[in-house]
Amino acid sequence: MVEEILRRPRRRGRRMDRLDLVELIENQAAGLTPEGRDLAQRMELVTQAPPGGPFGTQETQRAQADEAWDLRPRERNILERLLLLGEGLERSDTAERQGQPGERYRHLAVIGAAGTKDRSEGRTIDPDMSAEQAVARLREPG
Repeated sequence: MVEEILRRPRRRGRRMDRLDLVELIENQAAGLTPEGRDLAQRMELVTQAPPGGPFGTQETQRAQADEAWDLRPRERNILERLLLLGEGLERSDTAERQGQPGERYRHLAVIGAAGTKDRSEGRTIDPDMSAEQAVARLREPG
């Protein structure tokens, strides 16, 4: 059932374009401390590095994961959300470069990030959450 939900995000409300997702990423990153922001930027560089390059190594990724564990739980959760949102942006960009719609990936990213936020705050995760509801949830403080 969860896989079915992930394959077919609900379509309610207005469309989510690339700029909406970028703004949401920036909004989430604003909640990080300077240390968390630095780590998030370095993690983003690793995801953009070509495979096999000096920055894309598993050792670098492991070191960054270890560094993330030194952050407060709230900041770790923000980093996790940023990774999900960034992956959604990357996948939507790739789909659109190939002439396919990318909105589905943006929707999956915001729904997943909102679920991650709910889980970290001990809230029940809504399996029927729309992308619009997820965006609203991510914009809530916390």
